Amino acid sequence: MDILIILRMPILNIIVLTFLIIYDAYCHNIQKRKDNFTLFGVSALMFSIFGLITEITVNVDSIPRIVNSICHTIYFLFITIFATTYLNYIVSHIATEGVKKRISIATKFACIIMMILFCVLDIDYTPGSGTNYSSGLTVLLCFFCGIAILILSDILLIAYRDVIPRGVVWSLLPVSILGIFLLVFQVFVPEFLFSEGVATMITIGAFLAIENPIIRIPEKALLDIESGTYNKNSYEIDIENLTKLYDDTDEEIACIMCDLNNLKYVNDHFGHYEGDNLICAAAKMIMDNIDAKVYRVGGDEFITFWKNPDEAKVIESIENIRKECELHANEFSGLLSIAIGYAIRKPGETLQNTVRRADKNMYIEKRRMKSR
Repeated sequence: MDILIILRMPILNIIVLTFLIIYDAYCHNIQKRKDNFTLFGVSALMFSIFGLITEITVNVDSIPRIVNSICHTIYFLFITIFATTYLNYIVSHIATEGVKKRISIATKFACIIMMILFCVLDIDYTPGSGTNYSSGLTVLLCFFCGIAILILSDILLIAYRDVIPRGVVWSLLPVSILGIFLLVFQVFVPEFLFSEGVATMITIGAFLAIENPIIRIPEKALLDIESGTYNKNSYEIDIENLTKLYDDTDEEIACIMCDLNNLKYVNDHFGHYEGDNLICAAAKMIMDNIDAKVYRVGGDEFITFWKNPDEAKVIESIENIRKECELHANEFSGLLSIAIGYAIRKPGETLQNTVRRADKNMYIEKRRMKSR
């Protein structure tokens, strides 16, 4: 058989995935934002690379069986890593921090268990029509787990379609469902080597969901250009989603309210240009010390939510913001200060009430600062 004919699709998959990873790195670099696509792309690329290698090793008789088995074990491991990466990405949109951590630990544990099974169980190699292929219990186990994870992910996409961004749902769901059908077909007709192509399709869907420039355009409408934070539109969308997630659970979430002092005085006496600089400086201090989305909900008001909070760390972050204000106060004639209040959601409490308590605590702090 002509090995080059067999390798055409794996080579194409590798080229496409390499391009997407490079383009993603470029987008991440110029936009200075968190990169969510890398693990998707790299796991799919390694899956395709070892898919190509195993198609060579299984079809070239001179290659030792032990080499063939090692390559297939690594190949099956990357299938598992890719499938669990897909599941974790879906869960990141719908679960609280505590749930996300537990699922992440569970999927890592599953990968370890699968790796042990792949090493222990034998892999058979069967001559086929047009290509040889791996077979046996290991292969069936790998396909079963991959298909089960994809089905679970798609069920979550459908069940939480009102919470997950629409662009994510419609970028991933169609290709994932098609991928499940192709993988089931491959179980019955192994010579149709669809698995790497399925991974590439889903990766393209993930790229469209995470990095698609068309999706980035409406995202800009949710940013406050002046301060670099998210704006009030974004806050209203996110608090609605957070309310759906938290109000029926006992999960903790901290709300931190920040109000910039002296902005009116700076605007009146030094001009709005200096007032804008004061806003930007305050926003940067808040974002530098709180690892969460920060929203500007008024001219001088900011709010953020800290999921699964450690109260000691919340207090430490607030103190760090105050220390930075003191450190840089002279740059603004001693007028840079931020009143900060926080509240941690109690069991059974609505998120809106938590926000009200944080707001009340912030105004208590504001009055205390003015009375000094």
